[in-house]
Amino acid sequence: METLKKLRGDTSFVTISREKNICAKQITKGFEYYIFEREIKWLERLQAFDRTPDLIKIDYTHKILLTSYCGEPLKKENMPYDWDVQVKYKSMAVAIMI
Repeated sequence: METLKKLRGDTSFVTISREKNICAKQITKGFEYYIFEREIKWLERLQAFDRTPDLIKIDYTHKILLTSYCGEPLKKENMPYDWDVQVKYKSMAVAIMI
């Protein structure tokens, strides 16, 4: 039986399936700040970079983004040895996109 990891954030509810390598994120608050639309925008812009999850499906009605699973949120306990390189890589990618 598959184990799903469920996380609650300030503006969303996330369900992760490591076995299926997918992540479903439902935006539940912050609609007035266009959080859902901004997430789509940046996921689409960053698709060319290898450390960005693949955007599989967008459910506009229920405000759900289905993406490939790209790992756990960065914390002190799980920091990869090259975390600083990864941060620089993403920062450069975003700077190119702006």
